[in-house]
Amino acid sequence: MTNRSAAACGLFLLAFTHHLASQTSSPTAADLVVFGHIWTGDSSRPWVQAVSVVGDTITALGDSTWIASAIGPKTRVLANGKDMVVPGFMDGHVHFLSGGFQLASVELRDADSPAEFTRRLKRYAAKLRPGEWILGGDWDHERWPGSPLPDRSWIDSVTPKNPVFVSRLDGHMALANSAALNWPVSPEPAETFPAAPSSEGRMVSRPASSKTRPRIRCMRSSRHPRPLNPMQL
Repeated sequence: MTNRSAAACGLFLLAFTHHLASQTSSPTAADLVVFGHIWTGDSSRPWVQAVSVVGDTITALGDSTWIASAIGPKTRVLANGKDMVVPGFMDGHVHFLSGGFQLASVELRDADSPAEFTRRLKRYAAKLRPGEWILGGDWDHERWPGSPLPDRSWIDSVTPKNPVFVSRLDGHMALANSAALNWPVSPEPAETFPAAPSSEGRMVSRPASSKTRPRIRCMRSSRHPRPLNPMQL
């Protein structure tokens, strides 16, 4: 076991051990009760039948009959039978370079509507010189009513002099405006911008003309190396 893994297990062990409660009295009324074959991480008591939670805190672990006494009219109950239940290992991380660049770019992650998405791009573009690219963004269309994918028609009028290539927060979709699609593309050696495979058309959600395909490949290669699927044009 690596030092990092040992530290993670130690933290979970401490968390569960801290909340192991005496069963001489009834547990506190719970917001959530989970039944199942529950691993605690405590070597002296590795398995229990149920766990109760109040708010964001584990308040008790024990046998199913005792924990059941914490169930009230508003308690959410997850009955997992004999299925195994374990602590969740949460992975919070940042990609150092792209995360750093994003801090200096337009912030679209918490834009809650297409109108706000467009407004932020307009405001950011107003600070740039003509021809400067707008990249990053990290937009999330699932925050918007109806979850529509963004369209370049939303932003063309507010970014006429700046090419835009802004990505969804997962990096698998991006929006390019007309200025980006019409950006001059100099002939490049084949080894720099290889010919698109026959399946490339499937990455574009709207038909791409022979004029725009080279620009799409250029933006993918030089501006955004991660796979994009689909790209809204």
